[in-house]
Amino acid sequence: VQELRQELLEVEDIYIGVHLERSVGSMVAFWSIILSGKTYFPMDKKQIPTRLRSMLEEAGTRTVITDEPKLSLFRDLSVCTLSAGGREGKRDMAQTPVVDRNTPLYLLYTSGSSGQPKGVLGTQKGLLNRLKWMWMQFPFGQQEVCCHKTATGFVDSIAEMASGFLRGVPTVIISHEDGENLHRLMKIIESQKITRITLIPSVLHALLKYGEQVKKSLSGLK
Repeated sequence: VQELRQELLEVEDIYIGVHLERSVGSMVAFWSIILSGKTYFPMDKKQIPTRLRSMLEEAGTRTVITDEPKLSLFRDLSVCTLSAGGREGKRDMAQTPVVDRNTPLYLLYTSGSSGQPKGVLGTQKGLLNRLKWMWMQFPFGQQEVCCHKTATGFVDSIAEMASGFLRGVPTVIISHEDGENLHRLMKIIESQKITRITLIPSVLHALLKYGEQVKKSLSGLK
């Protein structure tokens, strides 16, 4: 995180694109961006390239974190990659920039179902307001485990990446494939002893159809 953050401090862009599947890498990218005082801009890898390119151009984004640097989508852009072996380069850690709480923390685009996708900015103040409310209304207890399963293009994913992390609570990252398969999702919730999860009503309704199996797999949820 610190090494990528250091690299981002040296770029002029405000909005930093993240073209990664939900993973440890995407979490690293998120916190690197936030700690560099930039704005997190997740890009859905399943979105058509022409639409992603349109979003990049509208946002004025010139820097993207991706594991596919050779895609034509990123022609003439500055590309950052993540590697398991660590990053080479400067290690003198600059101080985290001081930003106003009204500074945009993330940029999300609507689905575009009514036409052209529209960019929506969320502030640090707004996220903290949501998290503080959650921590007060549903405080973490002992041996709690969060999970990150929401697609990165949706606002709930932001809270999933931040809520447990900022309270020292472990967060299990659920892949897109496992999150889309309800049977595998229940197995992960049970095996990882997950206690916190965000579900849209339709997914919750589908899970409840499993009957007695749900009681066993999801009994640890708060």
